[in-house]
This record gives sequence, structure tokens and C-alpha cells, in this order.
Amino acid sequence: MISLRGVLRENIVGMLRARRKPNARPAFSKVRALAGAALIGTGYAWASSRNPELVVLGVLPVTLVVSLGTFLAVREGSIALLKAARRWERLFYRPRPFLLVSRFVFKVQENYRVLSVASLLVAVIVSAVGAVYAVYAVEGSAPSLRLALFNGVFVSLVFFAAACSLLYFRLFTEIDEDRRYFRRLAEAGLTGGELRRLAATQNAVLFLVPFLIGLVHSTFAMKALGTLLTSASIAAGLGTVAIGWQVAAAYFAAYLVCFSATHALYRRSLGEDLSKSD
Repeated sequence: MISLRGVLRENIVGMLRARRKPNARPAFSKVRALAGAALIGTGYAWASSRNPELVVLGVLPVTLVVSLGTFLAVREGSIALLKAARRWERLFYRPRPFLLVSRFVFKVQENYRVLSVASLLVAVIVSAVGAVYAVYAVEGSAPSLRLALFNGVFVSLVFFAAACSLLYFRLFTEIDEDRRYFRRLAEAGLTGGELRRLAATQNAVLFLVPFLIGLVHSTFAMKALGTLLTSASIAAGLGTVAIGWQVAAAYFAAYLVCFSATHALYRRSLGEDLSKSD
């Protein structure tokens, strides 16, 4: 929630002002990359402990170190992957990869905060619903657990709305710049179909990357829950990761609806260039 507040206060306002600032190519930092990997690795290792007491003590520290590590790893990982793509000449010098990589290189600074927060929101959603569902399955159908399941789903819906809203704002705060960008590509000879595929790929990256990162985070969270549930039911303890993936599959279906609706609005907002037939 602190990260989300920071993004809403700083990043969205910053994106609204970003058109006034020249974009600079971001520099890769090995120190930040190693720090991010170490923080996430430490959190995952702690969450994977078979000691229930250690898992309980690590709930807050693991959450903090993984969250911080996510911000560092997403930024430096984005820069490293984009640099690698630029060096892969057989891929980079194709029209669509060339345009996407070149565009993403100068948007790393704006994108990494949003991608990081969105991935943490996805992790919270999958972990919360998966945890409540797993406990519900173990303990039976007591009224208190039904209420807990309802509360877990309700809170997750709030976080789902936050994640979708965050990604929506990321796309639409620069819609005027994007219109000019796609108009220039159309004037350069790209067809309507090529522009639509370019826009779809760009938006799919912004939506799918947070989901994949959040899925990995939630997998380790559900693994930690399995350790805590082992004393109550060995079968339930071993099955928590599978429950988490089932929840993630259901969430992904809703996430695709969100992506489809947002992308449709984005295409419509770009104007007639994307509506032209090949």
C-alpha cells in the first residue's frame, strides 16, 4: 500500500509532466541488480523454510525485502534485457522488435515503478485468495471461515481494481504522445494492421510482465503457507502451491478481460490510423 501510494502520488503526476522532459537512456547498475537479486533470493529462501516458527517470524521481513528487491530487479532487469535485445541483431533489426525495444528503452524509468507495484498487487491478490481458500478447505465450512473467505475475495477485488487502474493510467497519461508516435509511423508507411499489432504487443508486455512476476512471488508465499498448514493437514500443506496456481488461473481470466477492455479503449483513443485496413 505504501508503494502504491508512492506511485499514485509521484509516478502518475510525473508521467503527466514527463512530456516536458527529454527522455534519457537509462544506465544499468550491477550493484542495484545484484542487490535486487539478493533481496528476492533471500526472501524466497526464507519463505521456503520448513520451520513454521521461522516462516511466521519472516512474514514482515520477507514482504519488505521482496518488495524492495522487486523494484531494483525490474528496473535493472528491464535495462539488461533491452540491451541484450539490441545486441541480438537477427531479432532487433526486424521492424516490430526494433520499434518496441527502441521505444521501451526510453520508457524504463516511467515503466519500472508501475510494473513493480502491479506485480506486487498481483502477488497479494493470488496469495490472499489462495491462503483463505486453502485454510477454508482444511478447516471445513465454519461460518467464521466463510466470512474470512468473503473478506479475502473482497480485499482481492479492491487490489485487482487498483492493479487495473494503475496500468490503465500508465497507458493513458501519454496518449497524446502515443498518437503522434503512431501517426508518424503511419506516415512512414506502416499499415493499419502493423500499427495494431505493434500497439497490442506493447500493451501486452505492460500487462503480462507484472502478472508473471506476481505469480512467482505468490508461489513462494503459498509454499510458506503450506509449511504452516502441515501440522493441520499434510495433504493440504503440500497442495497450497497448486491452490495458488488455480487461483492465479481464475485471476488471469479476469485480468485478460481487463487487458482487452483497456486495449480496446487505447486503440479507439489513438484515432483513425489504427483503424485503417491493410
